[in-house]
Amino acid sequence: MLIDASDANTIPVDIENKIIRYFSLMPERVIVSIKNQKLEYDHDVLCAIEKYVAPNTAYDFYQELIALFEQHEMICYHSTKILDKSIIFENGLKTND
Repeated sequence: MLIDASDANTIPVDIENKIIRYFSLMPERVIVSIKNQKLEYDHDVLCAIEKYVAPNTAYDFYQELIALFEQHEMICYHSTKILDKSIIFENGLKTND
């Protein structure tokens, strides 16, 4: 299966279920703390969960996710804004001179 990093709908069900299960098994106090965070921008989600899912605190979880992601092909994008992502699909990534 092809995972497109810009389209959450392409995340395989097994990966989505693993993530949902991990969060649902967190202690109630942690869930309440995460839910109480004010979310204004997409990045705020990361700030709300980072102390609970940082690689040093969720190592086993990351290892399980890596094993699942390795079973799929991924399309990822550079963080530079582009007007039309089809340009990358048609031409690939190129470096500047």
